[in-house]
Amino acid sequence: MMGRVVLVAVAAAVLRIVLFAGVELYEDEAYYWLWSRRLAFGYFQMGYASALAWVLFLVVLALTTSQFALGQRWVHYEEGSRR
Repeated sequence: MMGRVVLVAVAAAVLRIVLFAGVELYEDEAYYWLWSRRLAFGYFQMGYASALAWVLFLVVLALTTSQFALGQRWVHYEEGSRR
């Protein structure tokens, strides 16, 4: 069963890469990334850009960690099938 789940996840990732490989992000989709680049290389304010990168990293890390922590409450495993 776990092998099927991994196979489906890998197939979905490959399909996503194939479908969206040539699609570029627009400014409204990558606003903070583009803004940090403009700060860093346009105005030579590397401190603000690197601080923004760290803040975004910590926000994404916190959201990811909370999803994994809460996922244990949302997912029901049968008796003895969880490893």
